[in-house]
Amino acid sequence: MMDSQAIVQYMDQRIEVLQQTNPPFHRNSFTFDTPHTCQHCQQEVIQIETRSNTNLCFECMWSGVGKAAEDERHRICGGCSRLLENPDMRVYSATLSYSPSQAIGASQSGCALYELLVDDLLLSQKMFGWTRAKPIFSNDSNRFMLSFSSSVSDPHPTCTLSVRFGPADGTATGFNSIDSRQLEAWTTTTSKALRYISSRPYERDVTSSASINFAQKCLKSCLETHYRCRGRLTEESDRQARRPDYVMATESVEIADIPSRLLHIPPDLSQTRAKLVQVRDLPHEEKLEISQSGFAVLSYCWGGSQPVMLTTANLLHLTSGFDASEMAQTIQDAMWVAQEIGQKYLWVDALCILQDDGRDKEREIARMGKYYGGATVTICAASASTAREGFLSKREAHSYAAGPIRLPLRNKNGDEEGDVFVLTEDLDVEEPTTTRGWTLQESLLSRRILIFTQKQIYWCCVNSYAGCGGMHVSLVDRFVGGKESLVENIYPMGSMLDRDMLSRWILLVEQYTKRRLGFEGDKLLAFSAVAADSADVYKGRGKDVIYLAGLLVEYKNQVSWLDQLLWYPFPDIANSTRAKDYRAPSWSWAALDGRIAVGSNLITETERHLEMTAKSEAHHIELSDPKAPYGSVLGGHLTLWAKALPLRDCMKLSLSIEVVVDWTSVASVGLFFADPKDDLPARIELFPDTKEDQQIIEGEVIGPKSPSHDKIQLVCLYEADAEMRGVHRVGDAGLIVAACPGPAEDTFTRIGLFRIRRDLKLSESSMGGISGRNGLTVFDGLQNRPIQIT
Repeated sequence: MMDSQAIVQYMDQRIEVLQQTNPPFHRNSFTFDTPHTCQHCQQEVIQIETRSNTNLCFECMWSGVGKAAEDERHRICGGCSRLLENPDMRVYSATLSYSPSQAIGASQSGCALYELLVDDLLLSQKMFGWTRAKPIFSNDSNRFMLSFSSSVSDPHPTCTLSVRFGPADGTATGFNSIDSRQLEAWTTTTSKALRYISSRPYERDVTSSASINFAQKCLKSCLETHYRCRGRLTEESDRQARRPDYVMATESVEIADIPSRLLHIPPDLSQTRAKLVQVRDLPHEEKLEISQSGFAVLSYCWGGSQPVMLTTANLLHLTSGFDASEMAQTIQDAMWVAQEIGQKYLWVDALCILQDDGRDKEREIARMGKYYGGATVTICAASASTAREGFLSKREAHSYAAGPIRLPLRNKNGDEEGDVFVLTEDLDVEEPTTTRGWTLQESLLSRRILIFTQKQIYWCCVNSYAGCGGMHVSLVDRFVGGKESLVENIYPMGSMLDRDMLSRWILLVEQYTKRRLGFEGDKLLAFSAVAADSADVYKGRGKDVIYLAGLLVEYKNQVSWLDQLLWYPFPDIANSTRAKDYRAPSWSWAALDGRIAVGSNLITETERHLEMTAKSEAHHIELSDPKAPYGSVLGGHLTLWAKALPLRDCMKLSLSIEVVVDWTSVASVGLFFADPKDDLPARIELFPDTKEDQQIIEGEVIGPKSPSHDKIQLVCLYEADAEMRGVHRVGDAGLIVAACPGPAEDTFTRIGLFRIRRDLKLSESSMGGISGRNGLTVFDGLQNRPIQIT
């Protein structure tokens, strides 16, 4: 046993480690093949106890403990003999044998279980400034306790452990709940414990029978039972499907919505010939078969040129039949997967769109929403960075943030019931497809997605999600406010139906701008199908929406207009650049390369003590293709009726002016709020959109005085009302614009955002004589005027 001095010394060392930003939580990497077990933790046992509960039959109103049924998930009603759900709970618990000093000794000697628990107990005291960390270990009668529970009626129980530290006799006094990280209980497919716990290791072989069976079962279950996945989900279709008299018809796709071209998959892939089919040339009977049997589509990363792509020169060659080995490996892999899950046809952009025909490209891209939305399933090659790479190779052994730590499971009679593996999941790695712009709308527009990640296969549809291994191995019905998918940023847009218009649109825009495009000129084009679908959803809600080069606004709702103008580069301007070739007006986020966030997303409903001082007066967008209102644009302008003040006039006031290039601090508290810890005086904060804009703004602020004193103007969109004006409140916010060269007056381009930090302690004289209602603002007394922004 360690002496008290050694214990304190060890704890000081661990606290020093845990104070790091990303502390190393484990010293070793374990797997399910080589889990942790040692002399210190091998004696610890998790015990199962079944706790009976009373049934209530709502048919005959009988209550009591029902009789056992053949299936343990059910009970038999004692009144009417109906089958009732078994209400009993299985409780799993372990009171570990080591005292605090012994636990610290085991941790120091390398026991992963006790190191995990000691570290978590220390972390649980971090909020108290570590002052309670050492005394909490002083009582050697305390013990660590692990527990979790599941319903007997749950066919696929998942278990998250609760960890407590306190008196070994189980009394409540002195207990500390430890929740520094999420501990989970998994088991293996060969263990007896699989009867009680469904979570299991990831299936690394994505071509194994287990992986293919998983994919087939998910698709079959979705086709047979998920009405929400039958077509494009709208509020109206959702309401109709919830009616008691609703009958789910056989799924089919309209013949007019079948892709113009499809790859035909031979029944036997040992036949290495593939064939491109022009659907318009097929007999009606074959078109009807495709409409009823469906087709698969591929979502993947090109990652450069491909060995074979459809052109006018090789169209005859591909439609006559060609060797499948000519195709990129990812496309060959997708054909294999499609055949394994029962699909005869596959749509792939590189082989189904004429790459050297601009008109064919425009026409087919405009129909992509129908292709992905109408496909039976989308095969997402998430793990592959390029089309040449393929996505069916065996995955590397997965590492965990902690564990797996093997503990035996026993019933109340002491009989072995297999092993439980305690672990903490590691953070997911970023999948290559989630970094590419085009693939966002491919997943959003889909109904069902089979996702091949760097771990294993996952399933995600409008209704449910699951993984071949991991925490959730059976289809989990999605619920409002829950996860969209088990794979971050890959999910169908139908799962977002319950979100309000503004928050949903902002989320989509922010996710999209995190991604890269091979050709940045596609900025609006690669988002066009998402915009079109979103507009249709909102129109179905009775909203009068219009789309303007990346902004989706309610025409008669001025707040909607102004909110979406409050976007900014995030987290700073380091990677924000303005497009070299024109692709969007300066007031649209699409004019920039780089990640953006939307300021209105930082305003909660309780914070909206704002006075809208501007409104949209006119707008014009020149489309590249008049038939594609959600596509690329050639030009455009927006006219605001707003107050504007030259930046040079603001410099005459007794206010400091600060150029801010990092938005992190603003994002943490909101655009219209200041950090309460920030006691800086009232000031004007200028946030440029790019480094070039920073130079323009700084040149105006610190440059020599010149006649062009009105070159840069602050256009006020919002003012805080009287209730909100005060210390640590932001008074006004809006756009920074620069005058366009030429004779046109009041025509500007956007170069950033501004906000004015206000303080009620200021005197009128400090604001140059400009005063406001129950507060001070540089815009009071100014009249609105038309300001055109291009």
